Amino acid sequence: MNMGWIKKEMINKVYILFFIFSCGFYSTKGSLPAHIKSIYINSIINESSEATISSLLLEDVTNSLIDENIIEIVGQSVANSRLDITIMSVKDAPNIYGLNTSDEFNQVDEWKIVIDSNVKWIDLINGGELFSKNIKTSAVYGTSADINSDGIDNDGDNLIDSNDDDEFGPPREGAIRISIEKLSRNIISQITSTW
Repeated sequence: MNMGWIKKEMINKVYILFFIFSCGFYSTKGSLPAHIKSIYINSIINESSEATISSLLLEDVTNSLIDENIIEIVGQSVANSRLDITIMSVKDAPNIYGLNTSDEFNQVDEWKIVIDSNVKWIDLINGGELFSKNIKTSAVYGTSADINSDGIDNDGDNLIDSNDDDEFGPPREGAIRISIEKLSRNIISQITSTW
């Protein structure tokens, strides 16, 4: 056999093994700032007219942090960091207009709900903000009685109605739920990308 070829194959195998083992030890949790070991999620300030949105968002963010095992959630007195969330507004806006055939006037066929928020992650050990960001999320909904049968991709994931497991219930409430889930994922993404 050709010794050059064998040497080349051995080197390729070493590179492959190195790549596999180096990826095996990677962990995003290990890249937190050394002094940040816990987080307290402050009561969400709700400046909108949607009364239940703050409790729904708090539950979703808390569950996401627990499910992802990103950082320990603790009480305020022992926390290394604090998450402050303010819901600044929840707005409905017409998204698509159509023509009403009976009277030939325009009508809204599709609505868009937009949640505007401000999120701050505060370092309680060294003081200061780890990040502060305005985040807007949205979802669309139709005028039908059920979001699961409106023929709309309500959350922008290219799945419609019965093919999408998060499209259920009354349209507006479903759109709010979808926007909250998007906001929660965005907050978790901001926390992990700050490391």
